[in-house]
Amino acid sequence: MLRRKNWTAVAMLRYIRYKTMQQRLARISMIVCDVDGVLTDGRLIVTDRGYELKHFHSKDGFAVHFGKTIGLSFGIITARSTEAVQIRFKKQLKLDEVHDGVKDKGRAFQELCARRKLTPEQVAYAGDELIDLPAMHRAGVSFAPRDAAAEVRRAASWVTSVDGGRGVLREIVMLIARAQGRYHEAVQAYRG
Repeated sequence: MLRRKNWTAVAMLRYIRYKTMQQRLARISMIVCDVDGVLTDGRLIVTDRGYELKHFHSKDGFAVHFGKTIGLSFGIITARSTEAVQIRFKKQLKLDEVHDGVKDKGRAFQELCARRKLTPEQVAYAGDELIDLPAMHRAGVSFAPRDAAAEVRRAASWVTSVDGGRGVLREIVMLIARAQGRYHEAVQAYRG
């Protein structure tokens, strides 16, 4: 009998956490991500001429387009500064905010919120490494890829079911779309 009561209490706590998370996701209007380790698998390829190559997943590119159809905006805050980041996120995906070469991500996150007139509760942040913790602590909802640093996973509101560079942003966008009741509407637009 005691075992059943404990299970019920655990189930109730899970349900409360789930509902609280849904309410937090429903307020999100912008998603900000780190690049290396979140939107890539973290590996860097450097050619003999010094060019740096990155591997981006097309699922995350689709997630940006899908998210824009439901009114989400997107940004990146990354410590590294590379031409690949500018090409992928500014020119190809046309993200609303692209900040590279950032050493203080917490401050950059605050400045981004102020510039866009958003409260931190309206912005989600995804990071994988210790440098991301200040921004994650300020965000309304924070995400970490499954293979993020242990400290980052513990700090995250949600740990994705995929590793960095394997569709992390897609999972985040779909969670938010469902929490906001916009998922089926957006899927219908693609069917039409």
